[in-house]
Amino acid sequence: MSENSKNYSEWEKRLYDVLSKNTFFSAHNKTASSLKKLADELEKANQSSSSLAKSLNRLTLAAVIIAAISLSVELYKIFSGVS
Repeated sequence: MSENSKNYSEWEKRLYDVLSKNTFFSAHNKTASSLKKLADELEKANQSSSSLAKSLNRLTLAAVIIAAISLSVELYKIFSGVS
């Protein structure tokens, strides 16, 4: 085994030891994973919010239609003299 190969093997072993003990990379990976999960949850919340808004808009439209029909009936009663 040549001297360069031996030095390279030692350097590689030390590098892996440092990386395995380095909390920065571990914290970085945990943070990235948490951010990914947060982004997924925000996307789900956005879809749910959009669905809720659509349902509420339909409900409001139905209420407006019912109110317009009621107003029309009352106006008919007033102007036609029906009690």
